[in-house]
Amino acid sequence: MSNFYRSRTLDARLRQLLLLSALTGHILTSCTPQADCALLNGALADGNLRIQEIYEGNRGGPGYNQGIERQVGRIYYDISQIVDGLRLSDKRLQTVQFQMVEAYQQASDYRYKAADEIANNPRPTDQIETQIRQLQLDPEANIGNITETLRKRCPLR
Repeated sequence: MSNFYRSRTLDARLRQLLLLSALTGHILTSCTPQADCALLNGALADGNLRIQEIYEGNRGGPGYNQGIERQVGRIYYDISQIVDGLRLSDKRLQTVQFQMVEAYQQASDYRYKAADEIANNPRPTDQIETQIRQLQLDPEANIGNITETLRKRCPLR
């Protein structure tokens, strides 16, 4: 009887040890390095601040114009380059990093296209204004989705 009891106890302890090891491994692999999060969050915060300054500087102006579109496009490009240059250790964050680079480059391209539309159409029709607005909103929605994914891994504190 004692052999049976010992083997059951040993079995239970092995199961506990395996469960604890698996849990520890999961925690270690699912926790994002704070340094990686700080790098990504810092790059996004700097870029968003620059964009906000551009918009605030244009409050008295006629609204969106070619210059603003080009400036915002340039900032989006700069953000993509900064994010692309980050050396992240977390594999999941590297995937988000790649998606962010793609999204910001697309947003930059679309803002330059919007600037060209504005330059080519000094008196835009409703259809042209809709196209311009679409060029602004589609990539920003994509950036928002990727940023939401980032926030799951790197919440702001």
